[in-house]
Amino acid sequence: MKRQQLNQTAGRPQHPRRLLWFLAVPLALGISAFFGIQAREQQTRQLATTTKSLDVQPVNVIHAERGKSSSDLTLPGMIQAFSQSPVYARVDGYVRTWYVDIGAHVTKGQLLAEIDAPEVDQQLNQARAMMTQAQANLKLAQVTARRGTRS
Repeated sequence: MKRQQLNQTAGRPQHPRRLLWFLAVPLALGISAFFGIQAREQQTRQLATTTKSLDVQPVNVIHAERGKSSSDLTLPGMIQAFSQSPVYARVDGYVRTWYVDIGAHVTKGQLLAEIDAPEVDQQLNQARAMMTQAQANLKLAQVTARRGTRS
C-alpha cells in the first residue's frame, strides 16, 4: 500500500508552495530587472540630452586688428642711436610751434619748429630803423649836394 501511495503522490505535487516559489521568484527578478533597465535607459537618455545641451557653448570671436602704438614704452636697458646729429641753436628764444616729434624721420631742409625770439625781433626792428635813418641821410645828402652844385 505504501507503494500505491507513493505512486499516487508522485503524480501530484506534494508542496504547492515550492512550485509557487519557483515561479514567483524568477518572475519577480525578471520584473525588477525590467524596471531597473528601464530606469537606467531613462537616466542614459537624460544624460545624453544634458551632455548635448552643454556641449554647444556660445563662443565670442574677435578678429585681431592692429592696435595704436603708444609712445610711452618703458624697457629695462640702454638705447643708443645708430647715428647722431647734433643740433645747435642759431638764436636764443622760445619754441612757438613743433612740427616734428622727437625721433621722427626728417628730410633735409624740413622745418622742424618755429622759434619766437623777442631779442632778435628787437634787433631786427632796430636795424630797420637804422636803415630808414640811413636812407633819410642819403636823401638829405643828395639834396645838399644839388644845392652846392647850383650855387
